[in-house]
Amino acid sequence: MNKKAIVLLILVILWMGFIFYMSNSIGSESGSKSKNIIMFIVNKYDKITSASKERIEYHKSEEFIKKVNFYFRKVCHFSEYFILEILLFSFLIVLNHYTLLKCSLFSIGISILYAASDEFHQTFVNGRSGQIKDVLIDSSGAIIGTLLVVIIYRIIKKIKKSNQNILYLLNK
Repeated sequence: MNKKAIVLLILVILWMGFIFYMSNSIGSESGSKSKNIIMFIVNKYDKITSASKERIEYHKSEEFIKKVNFYFRKVCHFSEYFILEILLFSFLIVLNHYTLLKCSLFSIGISILYAASDEFHQTFVNGRSGQIKDVLIDSSGAIIGTLLVVIIYRIIKKIKKSNQNILYLLNK
């Protein structure tokens, strides 16, 4: 295994560890973390936009925080697996043993299995529950991550090929 593959494998393992760590916090602690992040962002937004007093009060209301928190947490699920997928795909492609299609399928499969095992793990954490919809959100992050990486990979290959053609013509 080359150095790039080793570094990517370490990053994959560290990212999986981060996901496990985040899933291991009890429900109230996890909810508190995300609410604090939302409040920080809302306070910055209110200052930047010079929001009205009524708007600021609404942003600090329990109703607003609860609504935003739900979507924020789902975006976090999506993002965690989007990043995991990019790392997994990159690791597999650097190994150079697989085609683009196999790398895509293997990395998506691993991401989905990890998402399912993570939701199962959450059933053992106080105040948390495993949910199929979260596995679907995680899987969506993985699939979109793969699509993005494949598009970028193909663009880079075309650029390299066109540069080689230009060099060939210049050397004639």
